[in-house]
Amino acid sequence: MAMDENEKRLIAALKEIQETSPKVALNINNVEDYLTKLENKIGTTKKIDCAGFILPNGKFLDLSLKNIFEDFDRVLSHNDIAYFGFNPEDVLDAGVIRLGECAYEDFYFVEIKLSNFKPTKKQYEVLDKILMDSSRNKLYVEARMLNEGYSKADVSFVKLYDFSQGDTSKNIQNDLNNYEKGDKTYAGNLNERTGEEIRPIE
Repeated sequence: MAMDENEKRLIAALKEIQETSPKVALNINNVEDYLTKLENKIGTTKKIDCAGFILPNGKFLDLSLKNIFEDFDRVLSHNDIAYFGFNPEDVLDAGVIRLGECAYEDFYFVEIKLSNFKPTKKQYEVLDKILMDSSRNKLYVEARMLNEGYSKADVSFVKLYDFSQGDTSKNIQNDLNNYEKGDKTYAGNLNERTGEEIRPIE
C-alpha cells in the first residue's frame, strides 16, 4: 500500500530527528537532569489530544510534531520517542506516566511503572482532571513494579476508574499503595490493548 504525503513527511522527520539525537542514558541518581533533557528535546503541550506522557511536574509531553504538522493532534507513537534518543522503558523508569486513548473504548488509559518512583502530586492532579472530563469520566489504569516488557505476561495492577461512580485520583493512589504492599485485588495481565503501532528503529 502506497504511503500518503503525511506518512512520508513523518518518516523523513523521524529520520532527521534520529540523526541529530544522541542516546540519552537514564541515571536514577540524577533523574532531574534526564527529565529536563526529555522536556527540552521533545517539548510540552497543554492539549491532551497532543500528549503522550505526563511528566512528574504535571506537564504533558507533546507528541504532535507541531513544528511539522500544524493542524494535527498526536502523530507519534509512544515508542517514537526512541528517535529522540530516549528509551521508552527508561522514560517510565524515570517516573513519567504513559498516556493514551484506548483503541476500542472512549476513554484514556495510563501506564505507571512503580519500580523507582511513585506518581507525584502534580501527576495525580492531572489524573483527576482527566477523570472529571465530562465527556468521558473514565480512566483505565495499568501499573507494574517489574521490568518485563509487553511480551511478558507479568502480573500487573489493572483497573478502570469511573468518576461518575465516585472515583477520583485518591482512589487510584490508595489502590496503588495497596498494590505495592502486595494486594492483588486488581491484578491482571499487562497487555497492548491500545493497538499502538510500533515503528522499528533502523
